[in-house]
Amino acid sequence: MNREYRGPAYLIPEGTGAPKDAVLITKGKRRVLEAGFPEMLPPLAADVDIGPVTAAVVNGSAVSICYCARLSPWAAEAGVETLDAMRGRGYATAAVAAWAAALRRRGLLPLYSASWENVASQRVAEKVGAVCYGEDWEIE
Repeated sequence: MNREYRGPAYLIPEGTGAPKDAVLITKGKRRVLEAGFPEMLPPLAADVDIGPVTAAVVNGSAVSICYCARLSPWAAEAGVETLDAMRGRGYATAAVAAWAAALRRRGLLPLYSASWENVASQRVAEKVGAVCYGEDWEIE
């Protein structure tokens, strides 16, 4: 065994509204990603469904994004990134809530997970009202 990963797994329930300070990234809104998250631009330009991507935006630039780290026909798991200088201000929570709302509009279940050590990520889950349904356990 080289590595073990464990942490809570959550379902984001219906009724999690999209906050006003987060947006769904469309082709017309891709520019908000250029400064902080340029690595997201090529997948968004491809004709591949990577699921909804949302962003908390400050002064016209994304400071936190949420995307589908895993995507199936029934559910998706959130991947979240926040610029270091913008952490601890609620932007990840806004991006995740907007992502969950966009995913539910597609008829998919929004899932979220964290490691037991990542307390900040667990707080995001708590703030969006996520319900813990189990534990992820991965051994490599």
